[in-house]
Amino acid sequence: MPAYGRADSEWAELVEAGRDFLIEQARHRTLTHYTEFWVKQVQRLYERHAA
Repeated sequence: MPAYGRADSEWAELVEAGRDFLIEQARHRTLTHYTEFWVKQVQRLYERHAA
């Protein structure tokens, strides 16, 4: 069932993109904030679909 206008498959992709982003931030020992986290997730999701 879609939540917040997104299909379950899209949520799964967002989770993966978010995990990748947080791992990258941790490797660089860089802090992030909630807005940047969501913006980067959505950007990565659309980049994957554009490729």
